[in-house]
Amino acid sequence: MYRNLIKVAKDVVKLANKRDKDRRENNTFKIISLADIQISDEVDLLSKQIVELLMKLNRDEVIALQTIMYLGRENNVEQKSPDEIFFTRFDEVKSSSQDSKEIEVLYMVDKPLGEYLTEGYRILGIKL
Repeated sequence: MYRNLIKVAKDVVKLANKRDKDRRENNTFKIISLADIQISDEVDLLSKQIVELLMKLNRDEVIALQTIMYLGRENNVEQKSPDEIFFTRFDEVKSSSQDSKEIEVLYMVDKPLGEYLTEGYRILGIKL
């Protein structure tokens, strides 16, 4: 399942890395007041593009990418085959996930998704 998502993951990583780089280098968060934060148009556009890519997937595919995101975030390398690592974690994530696909996607977009997906796929033996 996760191998079928490599192209989408590469596209998401590319957009997320560009967005995160723009956030860091251009100081895109400008505080207008304590209650109001403005995000640059470029960061907003890139985030919307990531959401559009992820929303084209079915819920199980979103959960699969979320599983890889968690693997990359936790960075636990187990002495199992990539399939065993993925499917064990996928079953856990899927059983605990009660939210709609839309909410799961929005949850993912707020994370350093490029970094986490790249590392998660690396743990599964795939270079993005």
